Amino acid sequence: MKHEIFLVHNFIKSFLLDFPRWDLHLLEKLNLHHAPTWDAAMNIITYSAAYVSILIPLICFYVAFRQKDAYIRIKAWFVISCLVTASLCSWSLKNIVQRPRPWHTYAFIEKKTSGGGWSFPSGHTTGAFAVAFSMSIAFRRKRWMMPVLLGWASVVGYSRMDLGVHYPSDILGGICIAALVVGLNYIFFKKAFQRYQDNMWKYNIVKSDPPDLQS
Repeated sequence: MKHEIFLVHNFIKSFLLDFPRWDLHLLEKLNLHHAPTWDAAMNIITYSAAYVSILIPLICFYVAFRQKDAYIRIKAWFVISCLVTASLCSWSLKNIVQRPRPWHTYAFIEKKTSGGGWSFPSGHTTGAFAVAFSMSIAFRRKRWMMPVLLGWASVVGYSRMDLGVHYPSDILGGICIAALVVGLNYIFFKKAFQRYQDNMWKYNIVKSDPPDLQS
């Protein structure tokens, strides 16, 4: 047993010591030697994070008010809460960790898009995955939504590395923050979801009763 613990300890220690090297090595492979058209496409995808993250909750609200659906309004507030809290957590961690951007530290990393401030975690990735996770939970019955949104969020994260503005660990950090924040928000909103579903169930039972039983 002691031998196994010793091996695990050495593995974790070696991984932690080598991780910065692998982090930079992977970033270098993803960042360098791409065609201009590829980098242009990555710029479009990376900028889509801000627009899609704002547009999706607005569409939810529009549909909710158009159809007078209170349940969709709850879902829209859930998505907005996830996005706002995830963005605040990302911004706070950036200022606590204060990790320099890759091109500030390594001259061979090419900066191919706008980007400033601190590096860890990736704000674009955090926001994209917060929207993808929250929408997948809120509209879980629409099975196409999860793969589409998670695929989009993954490409947004990839674009941040391709364009040289974030390390792979920044992307991983953004995904973890988004997952944690969405999970906590779901716990908070779960009572609201359940209360609405219970009320609708009671309403449907009463509505389906024979006329002489309704009062």
